[in-house]
Amino acid sequence: MPKIIRKNTCTAAEKILSELRRTEAAIRSDIWKLNQKLDRLTGQIADTVERQSPRDS
Repeated sequence: MPKIIRKNTCTAAEKILSELRRTEAAIRSDIWKLNQKLDRLTGQIADTVERQSPRDS
């Protein structure tokens, strides 16, 4: 394989890998944000259920 093709292939692979890393970071960030929202909603549901449950006297 000629040297120039090998260099171009390597450069292209590095660019793809860099893009994949950025995509992974964005996905991880989105998952973290969704988990935060889920935790808040779970807390709100628990509070609502607790308030609406009949009290044991």
